[in-house]
Amino acid sequence: MKFFLSVTTSTKGQHVIHKEICEYLPDDSIRIDLGEHFCCDSALEEAKKRYENSNGCFHCSILSYTFY
Repeated sequence: MKFFLSVTTSTKGQHVIHKEICEYLPDDSIRIDLGEHFCCDSALEEAKKRYENSNGCFHCSILSYTFY
């Protein structure tokens, strides 16, 4: 599955990863292609190389979503 990282932050100040099929996927101009990943955990690891304060999407990457 292909994952993307939002370059804009959420209201909690986090950069959120999304699957390519997510209804909340940001527009092309404000996202980074993280490539193909077997699971959201590896996509989140890749995202944290760019932005330490990354998190999974509550809607499409719930297994990587952290409540805080």
